[in-house]
Amino acid sequence: MERIACHCIGIIGFLLIVPGCGDGTGHAPTASISSQQQTATPDVSSSQESPQGAVIAFLGAVRRGDRDIARGMLTPLAIQKTEECNLHFAPPGSDTAEFQVGKARMVEPGLAHVSSVWTDSDENGQPRPENITWTVKKTGSVWRISGMIAEMGYSQPPIVINFEQPDELIRRQEMANAEAEAIEARQAKRPEDPFQATPRQ
Repeated sequence: MERIACHCIGIIGFLLIVPGCGDGTGHAPTASISSQQQTATPDVSSSQESPQGAVIAFLGAVRRGDRDIARGMLTPLAIQKTEECNLHFAPPGSDTAEFQVGKARMVEPGLAHVSSVWTDSDENGQPRPENITWTVKKTGSVWRISGMIAEMGYSQPPIVINFEQPDELIRRQEMANAEAEAIEARQAKRPEDPFQATPRQ
């Protein structure tokens, strides 16, 4: 349960969609990008011509910490609803992250699911892959991101986040934070290991 809660927090925090997050200006700090990962700013208009292209441009912006381009890849309704809830879309950027984007699966006309694997280093420097499926909608003549489905593993149902209905996102984040606090409280109350105690003089 503790591992699942921490994983849930990590998925929700993937894009740092939290009220008041940032440096006081509404923007999160942008991470530096290594020379091997440095790429030109994508042509957003052309990248939105297919579901896969939209996801590639979106994740590229997330990796660079490019808040404006990443936010612009959302559907207009997602942008409107997150702003109404005072949620700041501010991906932190990472110079160690890599991603792969799979094929699009058409769910219905104008709605597609695009699989991806986002891999970044954990606190021990080991690669940690996250399997995320992106919900992509056609808005006019372009495709834009409307949500994400994150695999949890351990026979747990996936986390479904709809950027166009951020109330559910806020609820999940509050639940994850509450579980994290409960985990810390339980760990603080654990009895001291007698074999680790300092011997008496």
